[in-house]
Parts: sequence; C-alpha cells; structure tokens
Amino acid sequence: MKVKALDHVSISTRCLDDTRKFYEDVLGFEVGARPKLASTGYWLYSDGKATIHVVLNEKEAPAAPIKATAEEMQDTGIDNHIAFTVEDGKQVTDRLTELGYGYWDRDLSDRGLYQVFVKDPNGVILELNDYYRERG
Repeated sequence: MKVKALDHVSISTRCLDDTRKFYEDVLGFEVGARPKLASTGYWLYSDGKATIHVVLNEKEAPAAPIKATAEEMQDTGIDNHIAFTVEDGKQVTDRLTELGYGYWDRDLSDRGLYQVFVKDPNGVILELNDYYRERG
C-alpha cells in the first residue's frame, strides 16, 4: 500500500458555527455538499474539494471559541498541527489582524518559505505555508 495524498481533516467541535465561520472568513473555505450522516456538521471546500469536515461534538456543552494572542502562538512547530499551503502569507496576516486573531509568523528564507501559525476556535493549530520561492 502507498499513501498518495491527505484526503481531508476532521475537526470535532463544541462550537460548530464559530468553527465554520473561522475557516470561511480566515481561509476562504466554503460550505458544500455533505452526505446525510448521523452527526451534525459541515464539509468545508477549497477549490472544489471537501478538505475539512467539521463535526459537532454533542457529548460536551458548547465552549467559548478560542482566540489566541500572538504571545500564546510562539514555538507552535513542536505541537500537533495541520499545515496548508497558501498563496499569499501577507494577505493571511492582514486578514487575521483585521479579524482580531493572534498569530505567530516566521520567514525561513533559506527555504523560500513564509509561515503563519494561528489557532482555530477549538485550539487546533494551523500552519499556513507560503512557498514564495516557487512564485518566482
């Protein structure tokens, strides 16, 4: 067997609509078709692919969404995280600032890589990679 690609990520959440809104507002995901399942949730699409499945965790009471500060985001590379490739890291940081989300960023110029780290409303860390060297 050979793994060819990551198909999707599933996020169990107590704050379903805040999570949906975060991925729509910050990263431009769109709610799309979802099969009839026993659970409640959303499938979030990027470029026609259902990349993130958000599922309501009904076993626990809703929690207040997390909005981490920049200081709380330091050194997240050693934590569990999800990494996405993005087209414009500067646009991402502008949007995060506009929406009031703390983030941590770094430029790995030897790799032609600008990284932005942010926590979603559930505390899931996202690593957003802008490979600017590939853009020329």
